[in-house]
Amino acid sequence: MTETIFYRSELIEFVLLSDKRLCFDEHCHVSDIVITAMLDGTAVLSRNGKTSPVCRGDIFSVLPYENHSLMSDSPVSTLTMCINKRLLCRPEKEYISVISAAVHGMTEKGLPPCLADSFLQCVTSACTEYLNSGISADPMLLSERRSIEEHPESSDTLDESGKRVYMSKYHFIRRFREISGLTPHKFRIQNRIRQAQRCLANGGAIPEAALMSGFYDQSHFDRYFKKIVGISPKDYVDSLRNFLQE
Repeated sequence: MTETIFYRSELIEFVLLSDKRLCFDEHCHVSDIVITAMLDGTAVLSRNGKTSPVCRGDIFSVLPYENHSLMSDSPVSTLTMCINKRLLCRPEKEYISVISAAVHGMTEKGLPPCLADSFLQCVTSACTEYLNSGISADPMLLSERRSIEEHPESSDTLDESGKRVYMSKYHFIRRFREISGLTPHKFRIQNRIRQAQRCLANGGAIPEAALMSGFYDQSHFDRYFKKIVGISPKDYVDSLRNFLQE
């Protein structure tokens, strides 16, 4: 049976997809380090312009702001772990303990025990890679990116954004994509949906989540939500009954 189940705690989320055809167009994750295990089937992963097949038993990671997509021609099953980068601000021993407990706890939810050690190794490696990565971008561009992340509901135009960083509209689009993985428009839409998810997770109603994230057309909101999250807002709300123990 096709289904999507979310298991959440404060800073870790698992997403279990069962028997589902994947159609995640290019996107990036702003706040999360993402690790995915292919439980069944084959998909095509495109990451930073490089494409490769991922098959049953494969595990891969994606760091914040990495452009990627994941597609499959037939139904597959996956288990994805999303680690909020704020967790890595804690002492190493503490965040490793939290992550390890969550990974091994997920063997009861769908992660095959034989993959648990490999999955944890991939998680640890991805966290280390993220912590060792430095920020080397124009401070004004980083400020504009942060502004979109914090206020995606804003209706600022590309011309307005470009003027703030002293660039033409087209130069701004190109430079923004280099540091964010997406064009400013796609990045704003994605962050609007993430903001709506947070609103729903905190008990907000679906119409409220749509409006506060900048969508004034419910069908428009529903369409983008399903495209980015993979399920409808209603199904997402229904899935928020599962929790992880930290």
